[in-house]
Amino acid sequence: GKDESGNTLSDATYTYTIDAVDTITGSSAQQVSGTIDLDNTPPEASITTPLAGASLSGHVPVKALANDLHWWRDIMFYRNCELYIGKGTSPTYWERVWMAGDPLMPDAEGNAPVIYEWDTTVTPNDDYVIRLHVIDLAGNVTDADIPVKTYNVAIYNVQDREDPFSPNNDNSKDTSTITASVTASSDWVINIKDPS
Repeated sequence: GKDESGNTLSDATYTYTIDAVDTITGSSAQQVSGTIDLDNTPPEASITTPLAGASLSGHVPVKALANDLHWWRDIMFYRNCELYIGKGTSPTYWERVWMAGDPLMPDAEGNAPVIYEWDTTVTPNDDYVIRLHVIDLAGNVTDADIPVKTYNVAIYNVQDREDPFSPNNDNSKDTSTITASVTASSDWVINIKDPS
């Protein structure tokens, strides 16, 4: 991607030729030519929904756009367009939640497609970063990051042990323990109702 002086060339389609001359007889081979694309431009990638800094709750649609002149359609692994979610303002661990092989294009009305539905009710309330990671055929990469916060008052991780139980004082499964987690600091009560 550089000229004889070491300067980076502009993105374009370049033509090359190959010539060969026999050093003993002076005979020349027929010239061969071809073209090669130079691409230093990273792919386009953006998350259009949610917006940066948004406070999220419930089920949140994630909408995004991604495209490139040299789109790489990885039909084996679909790793050229991936969505990650990381906990904190500067995540050190990213969980991949979605991937695709095709560009993400707007519909006829210009709306970005929904690529993922994030259920924030099953994650702790915290800061998160949503990252769209896109790579093109030349290996250029774009990461589009959107910082968000989640806040829900939701009950999750509900468990009951022993089930069934038998309170007959034989010291075997006489009690049952019901536990749960709540996404926010809250007062909570467990009510047990008669079967009728």
